[in-house]
Amino acid sequence: MIVLSGVVEKLKRSLQNEMCSGCGVALKPPALYCPPCTQRFGIRKPEPLCILGESPVYTACQFNLPLKKWLYPYKFEHQTHYKGPLADLWIQYWQSLLEKQPTLIKPPVYVVPIPPRQNNPHHRPHLGPLAKTFAAMFGYPYVPHGLDWQRETEAQHTLAHKRQRWQNMAGSLATGYPAGFKQDEFSPTILLLDDIKTTGATLFEATQAFQRNQRFQETGGKCVGLTLCHLPLAFHK
Repeated sequence: MIVLSGVVEKLKRSLQNEMCSGCGVALKPPALYCPPCTQRFGIRKPEPLCILGESPVYTACQFNLPLKKWLYPYKFEHQTHYKGPLADLWIQYWQSLLEKQPTLIKPPVYVVPIPPRQNNPHHRPHLGPLAKTFAAMFGYPYVPHGLDWQRETEAQHTLAHKRQRWQNMAGSLATGYPAGFKQDEFSPTILLLDDIKTTGATLFEATQAFQRNQRFQETGGKCVGLTLCHLPLAFHK
């Protein structure tokens, strides 16, 4: 069972100045954002955005202009000072989710980010530091190489149709589980992290990579998806 009191205390200690990560107004821990910033960033209610196969997918925010002003400079321009505020969005959302659904996940929990693409080493390197910060806050083991690309794929944002995106991702990922994970554990939870959920094709393929792994099936493991934001496909057109 997740011990929420320990998580709350860790969050309190992390907020040295006890200020909102969005606007700097004084806060009382463990909150990371004031109510106006919570609304401004579109922080979602603690409920699944969708179910992919048998795996629930949660997303912290709806894609919006305030979030874009943090995420895009961090992702494309390597402005690393946005890492803290972005990680805080994830942390606040996940904390509220655990408080709402304390039995959602059971230990052991592993944080596995979607890896950078083979044909573009600059794609998704931003996810590693975010995922590592998130994992450390909750005491989850961080497994940066839990997934590997099996073939080259097109960048999803260049594909305008849902079917193209799903075909592009099909069979593209694999896991070497239990390599990199503890091998003597039963029923692990794999928390798959990505920055943006659009059609769900990438996260679905990530969950299927684990489901195709015989050892993972034998242990009774499950996958849960967590993204920073939801960007509907219509926004790409």
